[in-house]
This record gives sequence, structure tokens and C-alpha cells, in this order.
Amino acid sequence: RPSFQQLTINEGKGTPCIFHRVGKELIFILEGLCSVWCKDLLGKQETYTIGSNKGLYVPSFILHTFNAQIASKLLIMSDIEFEMGRDTYDTYSSTIFRELQNKMK
Repeated sequence: RPSFQQLTINEGKGTPCIFHRVGKELIFILEGLCSVWCKDLLGKQETYTIGSNKGLYVPSFILHTFNAQIASKLLIMSDIEFEMGRDTYDTYSSTIFRELQNKMK
């Protein structure tokens, strides 16, 4: 079931580095300016700078984090539920991501 989450990030702050095994996300910057760092399982890394009224698609198995260059409001749309403890919860840490990378070697 699709879900939406609005997130405010203070200037100079960021979010935990996470990935989703199933879920895909569309991230829109409603206000502000954020850098979004992404890394795939093969190790390719990209950093995107996204300003107001712009967005980014983050597919499954992409490790990602947001850092606000100025105070920012984001809207995150996903095909997974964000609520922890639900059967459909699909958010994993960078530690789990590294374990998956090591299994691929």
C-alpha cells in the first residue's frame, strides 16, 4: 500500500543511511536544498543536489541519505509503509547493506 511521509531536516543535519529491499521512493524537496548521497550494491556512488520543487527517484537496494544544506522540507512517496513493526516495513541499515555487498563478492 502506498504511503507518504513529510520530513523536515534542519540546516546541516541529515538522515540515517538506509535502503529498502522491496520499496521504491520518490523524494520531493518542497522547500530548501538537500544533497542526497546514493550507493548501489556494486559500489557505484552518486551525490545529487536537489532544490525546491525538484525530486529524485530512489529504486530498491540503493543505500541513501539526505543532508540539508539549508533547512528543508521533503515529501517522500513510497510503495511501502513507513510504520515500524508492520509486516510490510522495509527499511534496513547500512550494516545490512554491507553484508549484502560482501555476499556478492
